[in-house]
Amino acid sequence: DNTISSADIESEYQLDRRRTIPITLNHTSYEICFRRMMQINMVTGTKRHLKRRPKFQGKMKARFSLSEPMSHLNLHGQHQQYRWQFSGNHGSWYNYKRRSGTGTECSVTSEEIESEYLQNPSGSLTFYVNNDQFELDFLAMMQTNLSTGATRSVQRLALLP
Repeated sequence: DNTISSADIESEYQLDRRRTIPITLNHTSYEICFRRMMQINMVTGTKRHLKRRPKFQGKMKARFSLSEPMSHLNLHGQHQQYRWQFSGNHGSWYNYKRRSGTGTECSVTSEEIESEYLQNPSGSLTFYVNNDQFELDFLAMMQTNLSTGATRSVQRLALLP
């Protein structure tokens, strides 16, 4: 068997995030569908959800520059505020907000998304709308419905002071 590493799969993902690639592990054939973030066993049909996670690179000190604490300040010396939005139909953008008792009951707010983003800008966040589970991928700036594979673009909008 040819061995395939996570780095190999990540390289394929970076080439085209919508494609499906065949792989063989331990004499078993699989397909990895990047669009749906799913691994499919080609013999049994078993499907597993996949998750991209950043690889820990060891010492963290070189990751930030001296100006890093200043990067969250706007031109007026105030902390820059951001609003997270997802794309809707017909090019409209909608704010993430908790909507209890509605048909679009969301489990996170824009502020909670921003907090997660600041902790790990290359990570992701899982949340729910009604009973559907979604993943918001900060690097791809995309939200994916983990049941259907449907995706929407997201944006991090800098607010004026």
